[in-house]
Amino acid sequence: VLFKSFGNVDAVFTELRSAFIEKGNFDKAIECDPENFSAYYYRGCAKFNNFRYEESKTDFEKAIEINPDYVDPYFNLGLYYRDINNDMSMACYYFKKAEALGRPSMEDYTKYCDYY
Repeated sequence: VLFKSFGNVDAVFTELRSAFIEKGNFDKAIECDPENFSAYYYRGCAKFNNFRYEESKTDFEKAIEINPDYVDPYFNLGLYYRDINNDMSMACYYFKKAEALGRPSMEDYTKYCDYY
């Protein structure tokens, strides 16, 4: 799930996420194991939270390519399409896929999908 923070903690999380990306920790993990789907996923989360949306989308898609049963990237792609791309049809596709893979509490995300 994408990072969420509250109050003054927000600045700390933003700084930590930026530092983690800048130091290339996810890149190193992927370099050591190119099939590390969770490294792609978490790098995508970090990029999303640093407003690098297209790059995050690519990482989420790569995580799914490596492990099609990994639910979290589907959910985050749904958020990407809903919040960044304003494409509810694609958002619903990914939200429904996450729900089908067993992600709990998807009702709030899929309840309007029949209209798209």
